[in-house]
Amino acid sequence: MEIQTDPDLAEVDFGDFSNIRFDELEEKHPELFNRFNSFMLSHPDQESARPELPNGESMADIESRIKRLTNRLLSDHHGQCIAVVTHGAFLKCLAAYYSGISLSRRLPYWFENASLTIIDFYRGLPVIRCLNDTGHLGEAIRYFSPRLL
Repeated sequence: MEIQTDPDLAEVDFGDFSNIRFDELEEKHPELFNRFNSFMLSHPDQESARPELPNGESMADIESRIKRLTNRLLSDHHGQCIAVVTHGAFLKCLAAYYSGISLSRRLPYWFENASLTIIDFYRGLPVIRCLNDTGHLGEAIRYFSPRLL
């Protein structure tokens, strides 16, 4: 099968936060860094919204990409099994959108590199069958030990 590229599968554009280390980010944009860090540490029950990133992609733009991509894939590949390859932050947005979670909220997902996520569509509605599966990699992910504290 021929590989097709699609700009709607691009990674989230983090604007001024792209390609910069956290210590540099804190130094160059301390107020925004602190707001974004507070947002990332917020509890899911809190009604906090993701701060807009300077020169970055808005959540509305990402949601538009997801809708456009989904409509196109469902139209062009109705009844087919296809593979879609994308980036971690965009995959988090896809999972949240298909789960009915607002993209402006802190998204409680983590995706390992090369993990598999399977989403079926039944009458146009997403059904998440598998999320972040790494069994095919032959290396056990140590779920019993926290990776982030």
